[in-house]
Amino acid sequence: MVCGDLNSRIGELSDFLLSDDLDKYVESIEHVVNPIISDRRSMDKTVNAFGRKLLQMCFNTGLVVANGRHCNDKDSNFTFCTAKGRSVNDYLLVPPSECRLINDFIVLPMNEFSDHMPIYFELDLSVIRQQNLPRIHKFIKWDNNRCDEYIQILQFTVTTY
Repeated sequence: MVCGDLNSRIGELSDFLLSDDLDKYVESIEHVVNPIISDRRSMDKTVNAFGRKLLQMCFNTGLVVANGRHCNDKDSNFTFCTAKGRSVNDYLLVPPSECRLINDFIVLPMNEFSDHMPIYFELDLSVIRQQNLPRIHKFIKWDNNRCDEYIQILQFTVTTY
C-alpha cells in the first residue's frame, strides 16, 4: 500500500489494465485471475504529466487507486485546496486483491494546519488473519538463573529483525 501526497492528477483515467488472460496459455506462467474492480470516479477531471507517470506506475506494479471507489468517497473528493483551485493529488494505492480490506475511506474536511485534506481509511486485517497466516507465539518464562541466555535470545531477535 502507498498513501500520501503524490502531486499527481489522474482525473478519471483508468488505473489498471484489463487482463487479456493470455497468460493462461503459457505453461511457465502461473495464471492469476484478477478480482473485479469497480470503476473509479473523481471530482478532479484534470490529468497532468505526473498523473500519467503515476498511472504508469500503477500499470507496472498492479496497484490501483482507492480514491473514488470506496465507502464514503465514491466521487473522489478533492484533497487539496488553495486560492488557485482544487484538485485530487493525495491517494491511497492498493493491490486489487487487498481492496476488500478497506472498511472505510473518507477525505476529511480541511483544517488550519494544511492546504491538503487528510485521508482517513480503515483496514479490516482480521480477514487476513483468518485466512492462511499461522499464529506464532514465542513466550519466555522468566527464570533468574537463565538471565544471560535470555539476553542472548533477545539480542539475536533484535538484530535478526
